[in-house]
Amino acid sequence: MINIDIPANQKVVYFVTHGAAPVPKSNRAAALFVGVLRALDSLPNLFRKPGPIAPAPDHFKGCGGHPEYRERFWELGAVLPPECRVVLFGRTPAFVHPYTGVIFGLLGGLEYFLRIPPDLLATALTAGAKTSDPRMTWTDTKRDLGEDWIIAPWTAEETTWVKSAYERFGSQAPSPGMPSDKG
Repeated sequence: MINIDIPANQKVVYFVTHGAAPVPKSNRAAALFVGVLRALDSLPNLFRKPGPIAPAPDHFKGCGGHPEYRERFWELGAVLPPECRVVLFGRTPAFVHPYTGVIFGLLGGLEYFLRIPPDLLATALTAGAKTSDPRMTWTDTKRDLGEDWIIAPWTAEETTWVKSAYERFGSQAPSPGMPSDKG
């Protein structure tokens, strides 16, 4: 389950469900949006668990993202506990911390996005990560997802970033309904 009370998660879910547009600014609109998320969160099968990553290239055919990028995204997820790898809204592969409900990875089309600890942002940008893509003018991670999101550059360093994100975003307070220990 994702923690929809985290404003950063609200931006990500809004991006996944509505595209590159900001989360509603007014308190009333934001409250309505969070209410809708809570209602969706309570529906069975909204967040499918992919389970073990199959070697077949058609694994999770029908999910969002180009097949090569989808395969790469799930390969990165292999360094995480299996319960971190989920499919949001039946179509968007994502990494969600099982203890805190923080979303820290997302696949979209010909790009995949990682939320990484702020102390790794400079390293990631030096390694080729971006916060916008001139090929796709609608993608601006700072605007659409948050200050700590990048467009991943498909490099070996990403494994370290994903592990660090898992550790960092697991150190926050648990989401309501989440286990009380980090297990």
